[in-house]
Amino acid sequence: MISKFSDKYKTISLLFRKIYNNISKLEQSRTQDTYINISLEENFFENFSQYDIELIKDFSVSIECGLTFYNEYVKVQKSLFVLEAAKYLDIDIMKLSKLLNWKEFEDLISKIFEKNEFKVIKNFRFTDHSNYGRKTNQKRYEIDVIAMLGRLILLIDAKHWNCRTNNLSAINKASKLQSRRMSALIKNPDVISKLITILLNQNELQKIKASMPFKLIPMIVTLIENKVKLSYIQVPIVSIFHLNRFIQEFDFNEKFFIYEIITNITIQKNLTNKF
Repeated sequence: MISKFSDKYKTISLLFRKIYNNISKLEQSRTQDTYINISLEENFFENFSQYDIELIKDFSVSIECGLTFYNEYVKVQKSLFVLEAAKYLDIDIMKLSKLLNWKEFEDLISKIFEKNEFKVIKNFRFTDHSNYGRKTNQKRYEIDVIAMLGRLILLIDAKHWNCRTNNLSAINKASKLQSRRMSALIKNPDVISKLITILLNQNELQKIKASMPFKLIPMIVTLIENKVKLSYIQVPIVSIFHLNRFIQEFDFNEKFFIYEIITNITIQKNLTNKF
């Protein structure tokens, strides 16, 4: 990261502040767009020197900051912008995340895990072919984000909740549903095979037996802060504000969480798309 005492840091911070202020002034309906175009009017760069502008151009090209500059406007990909802006603005990531729609919120969660060296897939859908599906009257499932590191596989439900829906009842209901998704997944070895095959490359698949067993842990990531950190069935509830710290401290807290163990899987070379 650029030193906070450098001229480049001050320039990039000023740029992010200007773009954030522009997005914040937009109507709610417009901020739900994944990409936002901000006009580069004559006064946009009024506080920037020519040297600053060159720094900005180099920065936007070399780093995934969500900014693409054109002659008359800058195109902002909000999830990338939020992740980078958290480094340069005195605005926490929870407040920045309120600029995002629910789909972008999932994308932001994915990127935070990727920054922590997890392999990630989004919106994993599968059909439950076991008896469990008949017992629950649910045969189709979707997991918002799946993050894998070593033997650990996290099943993440992204909740773009506001204050009114972020209550104990909603949290316990969501945690129960996420636990049910984990149970459905564990009862379908063919689906687990597909999941592992998607997450790992060919070299890693060849070493997969050395990585057994895998541990599956369901969790929920919310937009705003929660009073509840662990649901009544021991599903961790983590706000986006604490997500990075949660990942870094995971080894210490892992013993408190509900989980399932995968002891045996069959990796097929050509998995079908019937899931």
